[in-house]
Amino acid sequence: MRRFLIEPDAVKSGYAVIRDQNQTHHIKNVLRMKAGDEVILFDGQGKEYTAIIMDEVMMQKVYGSPDKEISGFKIIEEMALSIPEVSVTLYQAIPKSSKLEGIIRQCTELGVFRIVPIYTERSIPKDFDEARKLARLRKIAAEAAEQSRRSTVPAVSEPLKLPELISEFVQYDLILFPYENERELSIKAAITGESKNVAVLIGPEGGFSELEAGAITGAGATACSLGSTILRTETAGPAVISMLKYALEL
Repeated sequence: MRRFLIEPDAVKSGYAVIRDQNQTHHIKNVLRMKAGDEVILFDGQGKEYTAIIMDEVMMQKVYGSPDKEISGFKIIEEMALSIPEVSVTLYQAIPKSSKLEGIIRQCTELGVFRIVPIYTERSIPKDFDEARKLARLRKIAAEAAEQSRRSTVPAVSEPLKLPELISEFVQYDLILFPYENERELSIKAAITGESKNVAVLIGPEGGFSELEAGAITGAGATACSLGSTILRTETAGPAVISMLKYALEL
């Protein structure tokens, strides 16, 4: 059954509506769905609905217009889905090219709660067209949540610089800092089963500088090793999220 993201306030009195023209075009013209077809709707905040697509007569009755630019649905069943007890936030140094898009897509599929791009000394992009880029990244997160049947969509936050990043450490009970110069503590040993709010810090293509690493560990992050090989920045984030998913049974 097809699954579509809706706004949390899109459901009223047993009916739901999608006003996003791209979604409506996809439903009507790409998927060629029609009145009476059954779908799954989810609001990205833990609620999911079984619904059927309304015809123009019903649209006229409910919304006062059979507007072809919107899609209307009659709710059949509402379900409150469970949300994982453990939340994982990924702080990802902004990589070059479109690598961040792939990172967000994969980490959304793996269940990450929030993704925060960060600027570092060795980040190749020194600027970030925030309005345009963030809209694109959030769309990718929403699409990945639809595809992977998640009940929630991870937040993609505005980029932070290192001092702003460190100021957020107080929110977490475990801050994992995979670092190529760490030789003793493995990530397996660093992960504790009592953790409920976890942060993961991933560096850029050139890694964190020694000064940055010192500031990060000095602020309470746990430096750990991912093994004998060095992972690419686009590989490290999904790898760590996968390890956490297994270790903490997310």
